Amino acid sequence: MARDNGSEGDRLLADAERFPAGRGHTFHFRTTPRGAWDGTVACKVLEVTPPRKLAYSWAGGGINTVVTFCLAPEAGGTKLTLEHTGFKGFRGFMASKMMGGGWKSRILAKRLPAVLDFVDDAGFHPPADGVIPGCESEKAVQETKR
Repeated sequence: MARDNGSEGDRLLADAERFPAGRGHTFHFRTTPRGAWDGTVACKVLEVTPPRKLAYSWAGGGINTVVTFCLAPEAGGTKLTLEHTGFKGFRGFMASKMMGGGWKSRILAKRLPAVLDFVDDAGFHPPADGVIPGCESEKAVQETKR
């Protein structure tokens, strides 16, 4: 994904240098539960190379993979490369097909641009409630987990 955003991409590269989670940091994503899976994805930061690369493990629902984001300056903006690797066997193949569609249609096409709308020269400024318009479903899922 390349975004023709001029200095916005440069700011994102600079903000990556202040990413608080170093190697070994753990965090979780929560999404809609399916079947026996509770919707929790456990992650661990594997590599942070400011301001260019972030890689973390992605484990949930019997899937153990690696997600890697790379940023590179490009004429008129910043190029974002996303790789989600490590899928094994038939189950992994099916998961990669389902998740690949979600990365493209939801995360890269809708949610990332929505988040970028809250980035300016001073950094990232999310709404007071922490919910980015277009990303409301994540809050609803988190509230049902409490």
